Amino acid sequence: MSVEIVVWLTTFVLIVLAELGDKTQLAILLVTSSHPNQRWMIFLASSLALALCVLVEVTIGATLAHYIGVGMINRISGGVFLIIGLIGIFK
Repeated sequence: MSVEIVVWLTTFVLIVLAELGDKTQLAILLVTSSHPNQRWMIFLASSLALALCVLVEVTIGATLAHYIGVGMINRISGGVFLIIGLIGIFK
């Protein structure tokens, strides 16, 4: 498999798993149940909103990788997750 396909599949699977049952899905479900005849408009609006959010996230990630480096980003994100985990344990 080419690197592009592996990156695409990894990204797709991670996003699908991360988005299952989150606040965004619940919000879309509620809006659609209130306006069932507008499901395609809701689909288009929510898809555009998600695409815009992803564009911002990818831009920030690429900028950080350029200026800080991937190794430092990995250490920072690991530290943040560790702190969040410790806060969750001691709360």
